[in-house]
Amino acid sequence: MLLTLKDTVAWHEYLQERPSRRGGGLSARMIRHYLYALRLFYNYLEECNVLKNNPMSAFILPSVQSSKRQILSFAEVERLYACCAQPEDRMMLHLYYGLGLRRSEGAALRFGEVDTEKGLVYVRESKGGKLRVVPMSACIREDFEVYKQGKTAIKEALFLNLSGEGAARRLKKLLKKADLSLEYSLHSLRHSIASHLLLSGLKMEEVRRFLGHQHLEATQIYLHHGLEDLA
Repeated sequence: MLLTLKDTVAWHEYLQERPSRRGGGLSARMIRHYLYALRLFYNYLEECNVLKNNPMSAFILPSVQSSKRQILSFAEVERLYACCAQPEDRMMLHLYYGLGLRRSEGAALRFGEVDTEKGLVYVRESKGGKLRVVPMSACIREDFEVYKQGKTAIKEALFLNLSGEGAARRLKKLLKKADLSLEYSLHSLRHSIASHLLLSGLKMEEVRRFLGHQHLEATQIYLHHGLEDLA
């Protein structure tokens, strides 16, 4: 039996009261994800001619307040790269900007997970525990080749004894050297590459896979935060 619009409204009310597994209620973003998934399902049934009237077509998804992303401009990223005095500085920017890795993903990445011949990086410590394959640009491939010279243990992490916190401190030094805002973080680099890829014409679904987002809505945020300032 298919849900009606009235049923959907009632389910939405239930989700707002339902406790989460960790205690407390579901977040507004999670509730929207549940409703968005239901909409996709009904859209699919409609496309397959299983139903003629889609009850979700009249249902307005609840809005979610999102904090504005801190996004560097193309010029600011170039200034950061220009200030790299050590190979580790440049590699750090490649990990968190060029490859769009999360803080923990970059800290856990090992030499054996970087295939410079194929131009691919295998992110095994990704969010949700799923393997993610990220393509490298020619420039990043060349820098990886040079960086790994002299490194004998390919199973070791790229930055030995450098945690996510250590990478964050390295970025702060670069920001100060480039005379940029110290409020930018490693995640700002990830936000920036996402916005830059969208602005360059890459499709939303491709950017979603690149970032490892589970839901497309998480990627769509970048369309509404800061892109007009980067053109």
